[in-house]
Amino acid sequence: MTNQGMIARLNAKGVKTYEQIADWQGSDVSGFSAEFGASDSDVNFGELPWKANALAGAINLEDVDLKDTAFGVPFEAPAKVDHDSLIKADFAGEKVKNEADLGIVYAKGAKASHEDDLTTIKGVGPVLSKELNNYDVCCYKQVAAWSDHNVNEFSERLNYFKNRIERDRWIPQAAELECEGDAVEEFKASSEEEAASIFSGQLASGEVKQDVNYGILYAEKPGEIDDLKKIKGVGKVLEGKLNEIGVYRFKQVGVWTKPFCEEFAKMLTSFKDRIYRDNWIAQAKGLHNEKYDDKL
Repeated sequence: MTNQGMIARLNAKGVKTYEQIADWQGSDVSGFSAEFGASDSDVNFGELPWKANALAGAINLEDVDLKDTAFGVPFEAPAKVDHDSLIKADFAGEKVKNEADLGIVYAKGAKASHEDDLTTIKGVGPVLSKELNNYDVCCYKQVAAWSDHNVNEFSERLNYFKNRIERDRWIPQAAELECEGDAVEEFKASSEEEAASIFSGQLASGEVKQDVNYGILYAEKPGEIDDLKKIKGVGKVLEGKLNEIGVYRFKQVGVWTKPFCEEFAKMLTSFKDRIYRDNWIAQAKGLHNEKYDDKL
């Protein structure tokens, strides 16, 4: 994992196992880097925790996918999370509640709109998954929204070390899994010229305008509107926000430019890259073609 001189120096500091390095937090990484980095500039201390975690699990480093969110510096959950805002944005219409200790959980007896396979999160096996379900946690987006206090609470209730939850990076894993969605086409934004061409007639009549921040917008609610909630990642609350600024049709989303995507991403209270991961543009084009038999 590193050179023999570094191993000897770490041993002298009492660091003798992969498990110890895998448990390093950000302060440990910066501390050892500051102490040893000048004389061992070839060592990337930021990579040591995830490499040690892999080796502790008998995983060959050459087999590790560097894009896998299960590997990296142990993830420390934020001290505070605005669970009430997340409930409105990402759990609209579902029977969930904000519990101080457990974060966002489903009400007893309530059925989630869908249930995820929590064992897909590396570090969560069938037993832990079942226990999480018993605490009414059954979706990736619930785990992705945990605060540091929630992590502490679950580590106690599950009889599972907090540092393992952080080391295995449950939260970033869950966030990425929640955003993955189904396979869609390669993300490709439109140009302003393409958008203007597709809406040329409506732009000329004044029915729509081309906004510098938000793309093609309707001046008034059109007679024919689309159910934007059919786009994976768009819930009732977000659909309402889109309608408020004049977005009512799949066609409008289908011609978003990259800057427009970045503006709309600011509206998302969590998973701000879901526009790209779930490829809203490709979804919108497909839904438009399916409904109107008109390929954009």
